[in-house]
Amino acid sequence: MKKFIILLFFIFISVNIFAQELTPVECLARADTAMRYGRFVDAIKLLDKYVEMSDKNPDVFFKRGLSYYSLFKFPEATKDFNAAIALDSTYAMAYNMLGLINMRNNLNTQAINNFSKAIKSKVFFPEAYNNRGYAYYLSGDNENAMDDFNKALEQNPNYAEAFLYRGIVRYANGDFDISVQDFTKALNNNKNLVEAYFYRGMAYKFLEKWVNAKQDLEYVVKSGSKYNKDAKIFLDEVNKKINEQKNK
Repeated sequence: MKKFIILLFFIFISVNIFAQELTPVECLARADTAMRYGRFVDAIKLLDKYVEMSDKNPDVFFKRGLSYYSLFKFPEATKDFNAAIALDSTYAMAYNMLGLINMRNNLNTQAINNFSKAIKSKVFFPEAYNNRGYAYYLSGDNENAMDDFNKALEQNPNYAEAFLYRGIVRYANGDFDISVQDFTKALNNNKNLVEAYFYRGMAYKFLEKWVNAKQDLEYVVKSGSKYNKDAKIFLDEVNKKINEQKNK
């Protein structure tokens, strides 16, 4: 009953905010609250009202774009991020978001261009360096990818994803020992990065450190992530090697 009353309260609030005549400032404040609580449809409606009254604020288009992005409505998000940039050609966050959308669509060259504009507009932007590095990696340009991951880590020494992706590049280059160090640093900063456990387990496997590999791959299998199937296959191989050593 209590849950039902709470649900009715939020429905009432949601309906009530659109029944009122709000000023642009009120629309923006309530949209911020809606976004904070993950009510992106409500946020979009409020920001629509703001734009009807004033269409000169790039932050409003950016926030509406973020709301669309959170709802996986990427064409609408793209339109709003471009609108924000049209009003402010140095809007680094909007360029960054456009890059993420292009990367999702496998348009890595365009994504790199977006991230480069973000970095040009905002020198201290570790997320953009990290994202551009990953786009370079997806394009097969490991050298530039490494440069960008290093820059991201210079700006944020605790950036777990940058350690992860730098480790993946080193893993792809066959530098398994060094990649293990990066994956471990990634996990020290974010213990929930299943991808880091998977690649570290694989690196241990190539280094023939079977017990370490077993521990990491078992964790991945239990996680039920997208790496689960591959981890099971490689875990079977690792267990065979461990059993062979026991039987010697």
